[in-house]
Amino acid sequence: MTSIPAGYWLDLTTLAAQYGWQRLPALTNWRTYYGGARFNELAFIQGLDWQSAMLQLYPPDVLVTPTIVVPPTRTPTRTPLWYRSPTPTRTPTAHFTNTP
Repeated sequence: MTSIPAGYWLDLTTLAAQYGWQRLPALTNWRTYYGGARFNELAFIQGLDWQSAMLQLYPPDVLVTPTIVVPPTRTPTRTPLWYRSPTPTRTPTAHFTNTP
């Protein structure tokens, strides 16, 4: 055929599902971020979760992370609001002088 006939449509999602491909779900920000819709992304997962799929590509020690969630940094003791530095100092500033 030289051109696509009028009224001809292909449901790519149904065709991909027949061959084992699945659509990726949209991200939670899909209403405000166009790329979050992921309407054109398909995955051939073959019943694997992310971890087992990555283990087919990488050795297990590469996927180990030191912590699951990075803890926030905390100050060990509260600093009172009335606290002042014991010796206030001035910040030195550069002074340029003209030389003959």
